[in-house]
Amino acid sequence: MNRICRRITKSLFSTAFYCRLSCIRCEGVLLLTGTPMKNGKPSNLFPLLKAVGHPFGDDQMLYEMHFCNGQQKRFGPNIVWDASGSSNLNLLSSHIASHVFYKTKDDCLKELPKKTREYRSVPTSSRYKLEHLNAMRELANMKSVIDSSENNSREAVLGAFTRVRIISSLAKVDATVALAKFILEEEGSIVIFTCFVMIAKEVRRKLHESGWSGELLVGETPSSKRQDLVNNFQTGISPVFVTTFGAGGCGITLTAACTCLLLDRPWTPGDALQAEDRIRRIGQTRPVTCIWMRAFEVDEQIDNLIEQKEQNSSTVVDGMKGFNSSNRSKNRSEAAPKITLHKLVRLIIGSTKR
Repeated sequence: MNRICRRITKSLFSTAFYCRLSCIRCEGVLLLTGTPMKNGKPSNLFPLLKAVGHPFGDDQMLYEMHFCNGQQKRFGPNIVWDASGSSNLNLLSSHIASHVFYKTKDDCLKELPKKTREYRSVPTSSRYKLEHLNAMRELANMKSVIDSSENNSREAVLGAFTRVRIISSLAKVDATVALAKFILEEEGSIVIFTCFVMIAKEVRRKLHESGWSGELLVGETPSSKRQDLVNNFQTGISPVFVTTFGAGGCGITLTAACTCLLLDRPWTPGDALQAEDRIRRIGQTRPVTCIWMRAFEVDEQIDNLIEQKEQNSSTVVDGMKGFNSSNRSKNRSEAAPKITLHKLVRLIIGSTKR
């Protein structure tokens, strides 16, 4: 067991944090978070349960065995402890209810308008179909790497998979710009999210060339200028706000728009939800629409992955209260199946061959 990789963070910050919580003068602990299971994994909850003194926080390995499908797995020559799955979620939900007070945004801010999520499949040009096909062939040719259990195989597969995602995003730029212009004629402002800086710059450039000035917020944007971009958008100086999930997906208010386009998606449901809620905050008076753009199979598979993670989170934290999408699994009492990067790639390659 001494070869098992334990996952409690040993940083100075976490050490100081737990020491302060255990201080004799600390009479109670109240933790506030908007995304308790941001990645849809029960392992996300363990440090929170430990911090508030829940019995499930006493033994990490025991917790991971019961609720994270924790088990030893062989990766190449090494035996590692894998606790990235999920199991017994209903039991976990019932036992942590005594320490968790969960309220959704709709519970706390009843005055907020309704939010609707739409999925929009868009046509793609022959150029991008060919580029996508070539990228998929490159990915399929990595079968020996995909099937490998070596640690470095993940980086190789992720690189090839990211190229597929970028091509899919590029294929949606023109359709996203066209839809944005239509919405701008009706509503006067719009927010567009993407995972990739190059895509954000291209969308903003094409909208600017069409006569729609806009703000661009990405990771390289100086922090001193970011609030000015938001202010320009909120006051109507700029009708377009294009940003990446990492730079603009949380912490800012973009209620000048009531529609946002997610040209592609992040890996976690928490990041997607946070991005959508930039336009659904205090001050928003119009119904909100969030449109998820799709081109190739990779988009649909990632969306399914996000929904499976969200299913796990809903099962544990809110007892399915917020789980009402018609696209999601009807068997809500069970954990969603774990989808690894390698399995996701196999699904996409398989569906493409069909």
